[in-house]
Amino acid sequence: MPRKASGPGRRDDAPGPDAVDQARQQISRDATTTELANQAPLTANVLGVDLGISGALALVSRDGALLEVDDMPVTREANGRSATNAPLLAPIVARSHARIAFCEFVGARPTDAKVAAFAFGRARGVIEGSAGALSIPIVFLTPSV
Repeated sequence: MPRKASGPGRRDDAPGPDAVDQARQQISRDATTTELANQAPLTANVLGVDLGISGALALVSRDGALLEVDDMPVTREANGRSATNAPLLAPIVARSHARIAFCEFVGARPTDAKVAAFAFGRARGVIEGSAGALSIPIVFLTPSV
């Protein structure tokens, strides 16, 4: 059903002032994270994250040496599906002593099933929560392939 305009050229779902403020805050956070990304790898350990049930976490030293690799902690849920487990992930992130994390930017594709898209979104949230609780900024990178 098409939406009706509520005035000349306006839609009912046009972003309000709160949405605009939230977008500005996100842009500010992204800029700060990008600045950290340009500085942190030169001075501290870096955590690389590959999302998903067959993903992993890699810790790299400031001079580029691979220090540690851990499989993404996954447990089976009551519905039989596998999911990233936050209580098992948090200590891995904590013991890394990383100052910044780089994570693949994932999003749903038109060919993805709804459940698969939700699982990737949930995995991203678990990573963000674990790193955020430890004040580790995350830079999300879009794969080039």
